[in-house]
Amino acid sequence: MKLNYLLFILGVLLPLSLLNGMPDTTELNVSENVPGTWISPGDNSESDFKWNASWIWTAPDESKHVMLARKTFQYNENNTDAILRITASDRYQLYVNGTYVCRGPARSVPHHQSYDILDITKLLVQGENILAVRVHQQQEKKSYQYEGRAGLLAQLNSLSADGVSVLVSDSNWKVLPDPSWSDDAPRISRFQDFVCDRVDFREYPANWKTLGYDDSYWQDAIELMRNVGWPAPQKDDISNAYTPPWTSLLPRDIPYLNEKDIRAELLLAELIVEDTYTKPEIKDLNDIPLAEKIPGRDKKYHKAVSDSKPYVIAKNKQGESTVIIFDFGEVVIGMPKLEIEGAEGTVIDIMCAPYILEENFTHKIVDTRAMDRITLSGNIDKWEATYFKPTRYMAVAIRNNPEKLRLHYAGIHEIAYPFTSKGMVISPEAPWLEQYWKASEKTVNVCTTDGFTDNYRERRQYAQTGYYAALGTYWTFGDYDLQRKYLIQVAQEQMPNGIMPAYAPSAGSDYMV
Repeated sequence: MKLNYLLFILGVLLPLSLLNGMPDTTELNVSENVPGTWISPGDNSESDFKWNASWIWTAPDESKHVMLARKTFQYNENNTDAILRITASDRYQLYVNGTYVCRGPARSVPHHQSYDILDITKLLVQGENILAVRVHQQQEKKSYQYEGRAGLLAQLNSLSADGVSVLVSDSNWKVLPDPSWSDDAPRISRFQDFVCDRVDFREYPANWKTLGYDDSYWQDAIELMRNVGWPAPQKDDISNAYTPPWTSLLPRDIPYLNEKDIRAELLLAELIVEDTYTKPEIKDLNDIPLAEKIPGRDKKYHKAVSDSKPYVIAKNKQGESTVIIFDFGEVVIGMPKLEIEGAEGTVIDIMCAPYILEENFTHKIVDTRAMDRITLSGNIDKWEATYFKPTRYMAVAIRNNPEKLRLHYAGIHEIAYPFTSKGMVISPEAPWLEQYWKASEKTVNVCTTDGFTDNYRERRQYAQTGYYAALGTYWTFGDYDLQRKYLIQVAQEQMPNGIMPAYAPSAGSDYMV
């Protein structure tokens, strides 16, 4: 899906008077207890902040694409204003005292690395506390100037009677290459670096995000040193926050995304399908015909599932698998999420699709393969995908289920740019124009996370598409922050010979100019 044609008319026909004010650009709640600050360019409120933290990762010989990191610390109730600044090379998920806070950072290139500013004061308690962070490193080149590099950077400043107390990411943090994660996780498509999960919960360190977890067997974090440049890196080099490729750190300059859980309530179908299931290479299921199922949508899942009563799925015969398909009623952008209990070693495929094509369910749409795979531990496993998928229909396939399985929760953890509708056009002589407007508004919503992207396929931020998207975004929502950001990112990727990319940030070496 491209925005160009659908949004073109909005920049041509609609007057400025349709807008009712402009958006605030200072602070937006990340969650009820965690305010997050973002700063527009030209605001110098962060100019006096000093980074004392170092970038950290696991030992090179034990490295994987996913790192788990923990840091316990003491917090005095007399301390105030506990402000955490945090970023990571690609995608982090932050937990404070076991409570999920948010994911980030905003998309950026490493030589202009974006970091988040979060007030976590209300999540801290008197005495011992725990910061826990999961980080995924995407592969491939991340900008024309620098190759990608794995890393996590965090610094917690709080005020006390004695001044400012500072906690930094350094070698005192405990880290672990996630043993449940497979580095063979495939890309969602060849046009993006995002990957589908491949997680084995038999290897997952349960409760690692909580204070009481024993991390004594985890390794000490490695502080990352300069590994490029002249003169050559020296043994006595000192690690710091400006270690290449992260030569510039910039506070987040767009609003934080809204996040919420959406429970799957409408069961479209429960099917038994033939399955030539063989290990270790488990082939994808074929497209699933639904011609006879769509008219009679089944609400028994909503009726059956509660906090105390899971949805029970019977065991399969040899050569068969069970597939249950949910309908969210509209396209939701977010991460599929399950709480599921089954026999140890049972393989679950979670497949997402924005629409059903020719009465067949398939997760293979427009060069995209939106299928995560998890292997159950035998206990209740709680899973959320690392990266988002555009989802109206979500299928959960239990591959050759050897015994009854209990599904305690199924849903989507939605992420959404905080648009607020402000503009509208009404024309009694041309009612199609209002319909066009509403379609454009919906299109912008489903094609926006932290940038204007084609969430169905590429997720690259093309400058041309961004131009048309910005027209619709401005006239409909009064928002220009994403427009500004993508223009700045394009400029940041300009090469010495003047060539500039058609999207930003860059990914890989095969770029359009």
